Amino acid sequence: MRNSYEQQVRVICGDDWSSPDRTADERDGGFGVAIIFAFIDGVPCRLQDLSRALDVPSYLLEMAYKRLQMNGLFSAHTWVLSDRCLLSFGDNKLNIDERYECIRAWCFIAGMASGFTGKGCTREEYAAAMGRN
Repeated sequence: MRNSYEQQVRVICGDDWSSPDRTADERDGGFGVAIIFAFIDGVPCRLQDLSRALDVPSYLLEMAYKRLQMNGLFSAHTWVLSDRCLLSFGDNKLNIDERYECIRAWCFIAGMASGFTGKGCTREEYAAAMGRN
């Protein structure tokens, strides 16, 4: 992943977000955060464009991307592009409470991308629903 996005993901998801000790769903949370950072930066919300911008193969982004899409984050009227917390992440002028509020907003994005909250489900829940468990 490009360093500029990797640094932001590490602040939100932790330095070990992509560790082999993490589940695929947990790693999807980090990929989802990077996807939304790229989207806010003006990258078109198409999987291939995001893949190129992040320098991550599309198959690694696909599950997180689909979950974010299911939750309407790429819709024509998405709140992502106007959310004060998401847009002001990293602003040194914010006080400590505002910084925590921004990190919570980004954690919500990670939760949606991982399937832990919002529409969508985790890989284990999906497998169970499909009778593959």
